[in-house]
Amino acid sequence: MKKAKFKLGTVQYIKEMIEELDEILEVYGDNLDRKYPSPAANWLFNVKPDIKRISEDKDTYIENLRQSSYG
Repeated sequence: MKKAKFKLGTVQYIKEMIEELDEILEVYGDNLDRKYPSPAANWLFNVKPDIKRISEDKDTYIENLRQSSYG
């Protein structure tokens, strides 16, 4: 007997979740077609002018990690 497989891509799953949320919000007269502020505090985006910069090697390593995480 052959085992059945089920595959659901993350993108497909998220799109379906958004569609469901949009349907729920419609009942309340709201929708997802508006801009939302960042939940992050403003100070997270500030860079201290007197901070010591990391080395180029570390910078490259961190950038490579970031790119591999987000495709």
